[in-house]
Amino acid sequence: MVLRISLALILIGAGCFGQPRPPAAYVAILEDTLKKNILDFWYPKTLDQKNGGYTIHVSAKNELIPNSPKGIVTQSRQVWLAARAARAGSGDKKALLEAAEHGYKFLHDKMWDSQHGGFYWETDPAGNPTKPNKHLYGNAFGLYAVSEYAMASGRKDVLNFAVEILTFWTRRPMTLSSAATGSTFGETGLRRRRAISLTWVGEHWTPS
Repeated sequence: MVLRISLALILIGAGCFGQPRPPAAYVAILEDTLKKNILDFWYPKTLDQKNGGYTIHVSAKNELIPNSPKGIVTQSRQVWLAARAARAGSGDKKALLEAAEHGYKFLHDKMWDSQHGGFYWETDPAGNPTKPNKHLYGNAFGLYAVSEYAMASGRKDVLNFAVEILTFWTRRPMTLSSAATGSTFGETGLRRRRAISLTWVGEHWTPS
């Protein structure tokens, strides 16, 4: 089952890179797995209708765990999956775009720091920052999700936000590099300290 799910994700992602589809004999099986075991599992039940975004923490009994924190990586993945499936023509396109829009609004309105820029690492269920640090890894997922939703929806405002995210981060590391100089940990330690400073910072862009 795990193998089938993995192959189904490969099927939906293949179009991103212009890769050929799997042999015809497997396509129907993979698309069925994608729909029943992945898309139908996550959507629409994980949409948090009260707070926005997705409730994705699931118990061993396959029940959603309410009031769970929301991280930029996992929230972004949910947006990307719904948008990519819609663009690929897998499942109900209208419902998938609505699911992607639901998550996109949470990313844009709650997880993006409108004052200092960058996506927060984690918020509470309502979108209040609980871990306001900015991490390049998490922000990359945010860009990944927003850019995919821009392509799936064709919306100019979403595309503009994707450009804003990219522009912000391509300029930001240059202002952080000086904070990573001077180390008592030798050359290797200096490189590591610089890498951390460039990718994991506080809310106000101070090294964390």
